[in-house]
Amino acid sequence: RIGRKPEACQIVFEQNTQGVSRMHCEVGVRNGKAYIKDLGATYGTMLSNGTMVKDYAEYELTENMTFTIGNEESFMVVKE
Repeated sequence: RIGRKPEACQIVFEQNTQGVSRMHCEVGVRNGKAYIKDLGATYGTMLSNGTMVKDYAEYELTENMTFTIGNEESFMVVKE
């Protein structure tokens, strides 16, 4: 999970970070595929292909895809 709530998130932003909710989104891997799920964030989560992630719906993430939370916080999906 990514957000501002330290006891619930593994990637934690400072409390005053604009555009990032307490529990913003969740990223995981299941059956060898990465996914993202917005957790009802006020400002939402945007994929690099222009798709806005709908609240609580899972979207598949492919290698080198990026997603943005808040105003400018971007992450890239890489395969290890």
